[in-house]
Amino acid sequence: MAMNYLAVFVAAVVVFIIGYLWYSPFLFGNLWMKLSNISIKDVNKSKKKGMGKYLVSAFIALLVMAGVMELLLELTGYTDFFSGIVLGFLLWLGFQATVMLNSVLWEGKRVSLYLLNILHQLAALVVMGGILGAW
Repeated sequence: MAMNYLAVFVAAVVVFIIGYLWYSPFLFGNLWMKLSNISIKDVNKSKKKGMGKYLVSAFIALLVMAGVMELLLELTGYTDFFSGIVLGFLLWLGFQATVMLNSVLWEGKRVSLYLLNILHQLAALVVMGGILGAW
């Protein structure tokens, strides 16, 4: 059982790009800002402070996620595109969708924000699983 570091890296990069696009003004960025009560002033202030450490941290988290998913695929013996997609979906359903629901139940976040965020996570995990499974 050998970790495919290139596949992990590529999966993390692709999912990072999906996140960038998902939360950009081209797709759902403006809606996310509205639902999160974040103004353009807040965004610009964050940009001035420097977003580098946040982006690096997010990418490291994606590397960890992809690495764990790669290990799970290897441990289960699922090494094809469809199995990767199924694993991504199951991880999303069992962990992401359920854990992130706490933001609605206990933090008073809007259901619409929850849906926007978990749908991003669904896309991310399914794509990541597909890439890792196919590789």
